[in-house]
Amino acid sequence: MKLEKQAILESWMDEYNMPVEDLEFDEINDYDGSEVILYDVDNQTEIMRGDWYHNKINDKIKGFIECLEYLKINYSINKIVVKK
Repeated sequence: MKLEKQAILESWMDEYNMPVEDLEFDEINDYDGSEVILYDVDNQTEIMRGDWYHNKINDKIKGFIECLEYLKINYSINKIVVKK
């Protein structure tokens, strides 16, 4: 499974011509936490979007972060909550 995550991240990084270090993301949550967006700040690109129930977005973001950590890529995630 980890090799699959590594391959996915490497292809994503090639596609967006990303550096292998110091990535910055915003995790944007709506006011009740049902909709979440993971956003690449540097490339101004939405990486993934979904809700916690149907799309299991929290698990997908967790897997994405595990991949970054496995590849020893420095990253930061800014958590943003959008109010009503």
